[in-house]
Amino acid sequence: MTHLINDNGTDRPMTNAEIAELKELQANAAIQLKAKQDAEAAKEAAKAKLGALGLTIDDLQALGL
Repeated sequence: MTHLINDNGTDRPMTNAEIAELKELQANAAIQLKAKQDAEAAKEAAKAKLGALGLTIDDLQALGL
């Protein structure tokens, strides 16, 4: 598969270094997205546990959740 890049208005094939950089950026983005999703899931789980203990929405908001 040929990766193309627009270089000053002209499409050209990406160099191996550019492809490697692109793949690294994509991998890092996937890691960051997973970390964000995990943090959100943990926050929702904490809300559910605290709600089960009887805390109200106002209590949760006061805690920053």
